[in-house]
Amino acid sequence: DAANASNVSAAAFQSLLDTGDEALSNDDLEGARDAFSEAKELQPDAREPREGLRRIDEREEAMQAESEANVEYLELIEDADKYFEREQYDRSIDLYAEASALKPDERYPRNQIDEAETRKSDLASQAADIVERTMQYEALIDEANQLFRDDDYENALSKYEAAGLLLPAERFWQQRAEASRERLEEMLSDEADRAERELAA
Repeated sequence: DAANASNVSAAAFQSLLDTGDEALSNDDLEGARDAFSEAKELQPDAREPREGLRRIDEREEAMQAESEANVEYLELIEDADKYFEREQYDRSIDLYAEASALKPDERYPRNQIDEAETRKSDLASQAADIVERTMQYEALIDEANQLFRDDDYENALSKYEAAGLLLPAERFWQQRAEASRERLEEMLSDEADRAERELAA
């Protein structure tokens, strides 16, 4: 009967090892620890239960590290998204890159980096366009001012209006165009008065 008891004990030991392995593969660390501890009580000198308990400790450390990395990843993404929304694309790109280094398989940070690069490029070309239009605007204003000083109000008005097409929100060209119109009307009125007087004379 000793042999029979030994077989039962060996079967129970193996069953506990299998239960421990199964629990560990499902990240049920508590269940795995219980099973391997019981197996160790059955056979204190056996290597398998000690090995199982060591694997549980390793998995626990890995899960802890994974959890910490996950928290850090989510914080980086949250910060990066804020900078992205504020159009601070360089800072957002740096943070998305850090998040991507923590979780290389995640697509979101890589996609956001691409989008931020595109938007950055668009902003740069818009800025270049504004600089170009501003230079053209200033050149037209300079020409218009000279024409205005020379009492050539019709051509001055034309230049001010051309400048207005480049930067419609600017007030200076609007004020000067209005002044040109007024002077033009005065000149035309004076000419009409002069013509009437000449006809009357």
